Amino acid sequence: MNPFSIVRLHLIDRYSLTWLTWGVLTFIFAVNFVIFTLVPPNPDANYYTGALATIYFFMVVLGAQAVGKFLPFGMALGLTRKKYYAGTALTMVILSVGHGLLLTFCTWLEGITGGWGRNIHFFRIPGFTDGPLYQVLITTVVFLVLAFLFGLWAGLIWARWKMVGVVVFTASLVLVVLAAAVLVSVRGWWPEVGRFFVNTDILAITGFSALLGLLLVAGGYTTMRKVTA
Repeated sequence: MNPFSIVRLHLIDRYSLTWLTWGVLTFIFAVNFVIFTLVPPNPDANYYTGALATIYFFMVVLGAQAVGKFLPFGMALGLTRKKYYAGTALTMVILSVGHGLLLTFCTWLEGITGGWGRNIHFFRIPGFTDGPLYQVLITTVVFLVLAFLFGLWAGLIWARWKMVGVVVFTASLVLVVLAAAVLVSVRGWWPEVGRFFVNTDILAITGFSALLGLLLVAGGYTTMRKVTA
């Protein structure tokens, strides 16, 4: 089996990969639209929902599920871990590009309709997806890929070390973030950190974030080699 065969294997569950994801996102959008429609009109107000994070959470979950759903079946057919990981990564890229194109279209539509006629910012996030469409597409695809890779690594850790592994993994992440926050606080670097994110172009931040993807790939692949069927 080649990587494209693994893609077809994952697409057996295309309902979860596509329809369920967008069904939930559409429902959340509809709820937000109704809520802000009931708010008295204010031409100067901009309404931000933050609900777009839903699709990124979905990608984390899909990445985690990609291990348990088909890996045992694939290995029973003689599939190597390397090929399964490559095929899953290819599925992730295809899925992220597809979702990214749809999200970019929705962002464009939200822009030309004035926030759906109510100044609602559901898809257009200031500083993240409010730039040119090519930037929106690149940024969206990269962060969708990162979300999937993170979920995939977490799923592999569960498959190899179960709850103990997940707890240690989560605790390690918390400690790293906490240590970074303490270091920045002790050094008094918070103003510099703020200026970095304010003054740095979002595409540059996207590029730096993509480097994180290399770490996630390395961690996921290393863990995959230790997973048993």
